[in-house]
Amino acid sequence: TLRAQKSVAANDPDPAFTLNGTSNTFWVRPAELQLSAKSSGSDLDGNSANALTTQKAGESFDFVVRALNATGVVTPNYRPAQLQLQLTRTGPATVTGSEGVLTYASSTSLTTALAGSAAFQNATLESFVGGPLGNGVSQFTGANYSEVGLINLDIQDINYGGPLDPILGNALDIGRFYPDHFDVSLMPAS
Repeated sequence: TLRAQKSVAANDPDPAFTLNGTSNTFWVRPAELQLSAKSSGSDLDGNSANALTTQKAGESFDFVVRALNATGVVTPNYRPAQLQLQLTRTGPATVTGSEGVLTYASSTSLTTALAGSAAFQNATLESFVGGPLGNGVSQFTGANYSEVGLINLDIQDINYGGPLDPILGNALDIGRFYPDHFDVSLMPAS
């Protein structure tokens, strides 16, 4: 609620007086939730099958969510209401591919699904760090993806200030994930 007050000086024949005003109650929310995934300071930008930044499957990377205002500045007072994540396997994009698991917070993970089958699911992130109100940023340095390929992650807060106006995120392509190593074994001759 905004309140305003203006003192008006006396002007003969009118005495001095004060104008008071109060706005309606309104809710201010972040303009968007921004996702990022980085490994050794480089974005894990999996926007195509030819993405130059690669990551070993199962190896940790930094996963960060920022609540931003309309000018792109972090909103430090943001505390999530009901966050949801949607994880889509974009490569390989065939039904014969295997689903992978994204660990995005301590002991919290999500399994991929192909486009058309992927759906938003309730999620709990690492604390939005800082003082008692947080600082508008959640960071998890132990994020990892169990499979090879490319993924797309989307986020939304469906109940911040009420369910009629969700805070949407910027869907993020992450990858290319590749095998950590190969195991070779010899089979005895029969």
